[in-house]
Amino acid sequence: MFKNYFKIAIRSLWKNRTFTALNVVGLTVAFGVALLLGMFAVFQLSFDRFHEQGDTIYKVYSEDSGPYGIEANTSKSEPFAAALRDEVTGVEKITRYSGSGVLLTYQDKQLGMGTAYVDPDFFDMFSFPIVKGDTKNPITSESSVAMTEQAAKRIFGDENPIGQTVTILRDEVEVPFNVTAIVEDFPGHKFYRF
Repeated sequence: MFKNYFKIAIRSLWKNRTFTALNVVGLTVAFGVALLLGMFAVFQLSFDRFHEQGDTIYKVYSEDSGPYGIEANTSKSEPFAAALRDEVTGVEKITRYSGSGVLLTYQDKQLGMGTAYVDPDFFDMFSFPIVKGDTKNPITSESSVAMTEQAAKRIFGDENPIGQTVTILRDEVEVPFNVTAIVEDFPGHKFYRF
């Protein structure tokens, strides 16, 4: 009985070859797109999953009108962080993040590095494990710098980086920074890079 149903289905499909081919191609493309969208969603949801308080951390966006319509923007003016903390209930800690590339100098080495300027609450909010240096508050002043193990190895080699001074070219002026902490290299996918 099933053999007859199978034969009838094959004959019907063979009789309408064009529609059969279109249906097979359409279904294949649809399943392929659904699979790719699912993989993309899983990839996007995997970012920064290692932070202990990740479910209580929020990123503030603003909508700006531009020549191509409304665009989401994360840049804020300097007094925004203090105003948000003081005027909005429920905001316990806040940090600003400004990532960029800089020219770093240590002794006779000059290296292009990815950096981020952050507020002191950054390490209280995010769970970046500190392996050397000040584990309580690694950013104690404007001249403090914390770096990853990979960056420390690249700059200092086998030397102890804690307490060393590096200079960063900022606004065409070399500014000295004191290394106060070494952060473990980041696990998995992460949004914040420095």
